[in-house]
Amino acid sequence: MTKKALIISGIFWHDTWQRHQNIATALIEQGYNIDFVAGVKSSGLTLYKCINVLKSKLASSQHVNAHSTLNNKPKQLNEISAFNLPYEGELTSRAVRKITPKLNNDYDIIICYIPAPLSLKIIAAVNYKTLIYDCVRNFAQWPGIAPAVLSSEQKLITIANQIWVDSFYLFNQLNTKHNKVAQILPTINKELQVKKQSKAKIQKLAFFGSVSSHFDTAVLNTCKKLGIELYIWGKDELQLSQQYSFVHYQGYESNESRLLNSIITNTDGIIIPYKGCMDGVIPAKIMQSLSTYLPVFISSFYDSQQLTDYLYCYRNQQDLELQLASFNFVEHNKKSAAIKVFVASNTQEALKNKLHTLINNEHELGS
Repeated sequence: MTKKALIISGIFWHDTWQRHQNIATALIEQGYNIDFVAGVKSSGLTLYKCINVLKSKLASSQHVNAHSTLNNKPKQLNEISAFNLPYEGELTSRAVRKITPKLNNDYDIIICYIPAPLSLKIIAAVNYKTLIYDCVRNFAQWPGIAPAVLSSEQKLITIANQIWVDSFYLFNQLNTKHNKVAQILPTINKELQVKKQSKAKIQKLAFFGSVSSHFDTAVLNTCKKLGIELYIWGKDELQLSQQYSFVHYQGYESNESRLLNSIITNTDGIIIPYKGCMDGVIPAKIMQSLSTYLPVFISSFYDSQQLTDYLYCYRNQQDLELQLASFNFVEHNKKSAAIKVFVASNTQEALKNKLHTLINNEHELGS
């Protein structure tokens, strides 16, 4: 008999490919049909946020890439859009009444990403064997989160059979609140076959993703001082490539393999320069970056500090400057064996096996 899963998500299926789609794909490959409730809100609607969304849409429209396509949607996945706000009240109840007729009555598993009032009402409206809170955000410290989401999170933690996390920080935080917390790190779709580097020094660095408010622009002064060129794939929301001659915008590439191979071909290393509160954040690009076997330089925060066997963490720009100027590729290549083992343990295939174990163990216990 076909198994059924319900995923309650803040993102839509055609948004940038991430954990939600990876886990849904892994479940489908294990025989599940999935109802995917998308667009559940966790932050309130403000004028500032509306302006930022419009700016982001405008910036995105200026960088059209021929390779950018919609994500493939499996026939086993039924996406249901949730028009909602993250508050208690009649609007939320009305949204639930529109969504629930499109759902099944019974599910083998529910995976909830957004602990909003809407999510709890949907969960209460159906039957299920196993409820999992897959926590990939530190809601308590994330700006703009609605108070109702924080109180709903405490309720979700109480009723969940298991909690999954990606971050080391979140694992330590939630491990004190629940007796079944499992860490599932970000994944890479497949291992890349990469030759060892034989370069003398780092001359070109890559960044991929969104260049937005979390991007530490202080890294630009370091690159300029050392004569290093910066190549950007993704969304240059700060328009750095128009302001600095050594910054080169490469467009948006949605295909992971093409993106990473392009980075390998054109650059000597990868930079992940974040600023602000990063507690509870482990960027998915860490695993993608490591799969290139290029040196990965990353700002120091809780989760990056847990991965110093594979990453080059820097405390400040002076530290980064020293690391880049004295970098030795021969020494880096000695790390390759450890990086290879780490990457292999976090592929999509490894994810599928881990999910199978976690879910089956729960069902066998009759929880």
